[in-house]
Amino acid sequence: MTRSDHGYGNYDYGVKVLDPVTKYEIFNAKYPIFGSDVTNKMPQIVTRRVVITNSSHIFNEPNHPNLNFNYSGEWTNVPIMQFQDVDILKVPHGQGKVPIFMSMARSHLVNRMYARWFQADGNFTVEYNMLVTPAAPGSGYYSEDVPFMPTQGRALIDPISGKAFDFVVPLGNGNTRNITNNFVRWKNLRIFADNENIYARMSLGSLVSHRSSRWGPGASAVHQFIKLWTDLSGSWFDFTFYIFPYDPKDDIFVR
Repeated sequence: MTRSDHGYGNYDYGVKVLDPVTKYEIFNAKYPIFGSDVTNKMPQIVTRRVVITNSSHIFNEPNHPNLNFNYSGEWTNVPIMQFQDVDILKVPHGQGKVPIFMSMARSHLVNRMYARWFQADGNFTVEYNMLVTPAAPGSGYYSEDVPFMPTQGRALIDPISGKAFDFVVPLGNGNTRNITNNFVRWKNLRIFADNENIYARMSLGSLVSHRSSRWGPGASAVHQFIKLWTDLSGSWFDFTFYIFPYDPKDDIFVR
């Protein structure tokens, strides 16, 4: 509207600013910096809760690779994968293109860790092959509420607990070994979108720590390993996605 134009009652004009030289849009109130396109009937703010279960057995004891028992006497860590690139959330966004969006989230984490302790003599006669629950914490799990901001790519704050677990394992003849400061070794939570959906995709891994020892000529040998894995059953995540009305192909931010 120009200064000489007259308005009409009950009409909502909003605000639109044009560059006086190029005539390009500099600002359009239809596209607020933080808001939604009122002309788009699809929901622009989407909230979903994801409850984590073990219905697909992703938190079961993982397999581990063949271990090289080489009598070095040193503990060697071998990474293992519990699961990789599992979509814990898929939300149709209805935009018909890859949207620009922002995410906010909070989580309630129930973080358990388990260990398998294995010990055999030099002939691989098994002495111990047992499931070990944590000595600390005494409950066997940590429970905590964690707010975080997942960006398009990965979470700025990793919501999966970094708190450590301690285990006490038998070594024979009444001796034990404390294996402390065990935590979720490898985890990843990615948020991204394609032309149809917004995804929350998770991976989780841990390790096997092993060694073989022989103390002196003629001494008996021992092979040992401890395998660790994580169980997040009972956790939940609340995701809120704010879908912006912009097209990344258009230069709408800087003129």
